[in-house]
Amino acid sequence: MKNGDGSYCNSLCWLRCTQKNIIFIEESIQQLDERMNDYLKEYQEELQLLQTMPRVSKISAASIIAEIGTNTDQFPTASHLSSWSGVLLAFLTILTNP
Repeated sequence: MKNGDGSYCNSLCWLRCTQKNIIFIEESIQQLDERMNDYLKEYQEELQLLQTMPRVSKISAASIIAEIGTNTDQFPTASHLSSWSGVLLAFLTILTNP
């Protein structure tokens, strides 16, 4: 059914299209989550350790592993690592802007 100007039909078509897009996005997110979890299976210990830090979620821990890896030999000290990653700056920002 549609109004004389077709607005009802257009609205219904738009809603159906939007619903299909939402379903597609949700399925894509699910697939990416599964791929990420598969990749991270071998890093469970590291993930858990990283998540003991304040405000480090599973996603943040996964990002840290993806960016830095698990071998930090290229950083002579923890200060070098935190400086390279910007963690110190982020931590100080959190402390000064709670």
